[in-house]
Amino acid sequence: MKLFYDAGVDNIEDYNKAHATGRLRHLVWACDEAVDIFDKTGASKARKAQIEQVDRLVSEIAQKGRFAGCHAILSGQRLDAATVPPQVRTNLSCRICGRADEILSNIILDSRAAADLIPSDAPGRFVLSNGANSYTVFQAYKFDERRQ
Repeated sequence: MKLFYDAGVDNIEDYNKAHATGRLRHLVWACDEAVDIFDKTGASKARKAQIEQVDRLVSEIAQKGRFAGCHAILSGQRLDAATVPPQVRTNLSCRICGRADEILSNIILDSRAAADLIPSDAPGRFVLSNGANSYTVFQAYKFDERRQ
């Protein structure tokens, strides 16, 4: 942020346009089973303090990171509204949900779109939230290790 301020630009794209030789790269942080890093169930006081610190950092990346080229991908099999902090969920710019029941769809997409738009017999089908109650349904590639 200080680098952008000193250069008189607002984001990584503007910085890279102005500094062709000293370009900055985008960073992507991916976390599978993100629920595990936020779950305080049975945690000691020290562990809870660590979880709260991680919560603040992930929230900051989700909130301010995009303009700086830092992106977070959080995934999980069973997300829980009580486990994933609201500040984190609110600041994720893109939400994708696979086949889910109404409750899980509401947690991830803030709507029942995944429950309504994905048939139960459609493995690998996902719903992308485009914001403002707009959704894109897409099919993921199925990788079969038995076929070469």
